[in-house]
Amino acid sequence: TKRNESGAIPNSSQNNLIIFLSNLWGSLHNGGSFYIWRDMGELIKIPNIGKVTESNLNKMGYYTADDIMGKSAEELYARECELRGCTVDRCQLYLYRAVLSYINGEPEPENGWHWSNFTDERVRLRGKADQFF
Repeated sequence: TKRNESGAIPNSSQNNLIIFLSNLWGSLHNGGSFYIWRDMGELIKIPNIGKVTESNLNKMGYYTADDIMGKSAEELYARECELRGCTVDRCQLYLYRAVLSYINGEPEPENGWHWSNFTDERVRLRGKADQFF
């Protein structure tokens, strides 16, 4: 088996562990955060839900579309703000509106499921204000 100048076996699992731990320490030491992702679940298959949103929903106790069906976007947004300990950007509220519209089987908006189609102004323009306000 060939070794490099420091005696380590290139591309070995031991080497990979050392690199991982070094990156983890560097990230945490510099004030950053570090996420270790597990296999993602059902929610990530829904338009607008990525790894972080799915992780936050899981922390709130939601793992499937059925778990969040019947909730309001405002409720999910408020729970996420509480979970994160700060006021989250309002675009997350719009994201939850898009997610719930998709889950509830509503027709896809003309410009698609992107969260920006669910801002206060665009919702009013589509005549859906009674649904969200």
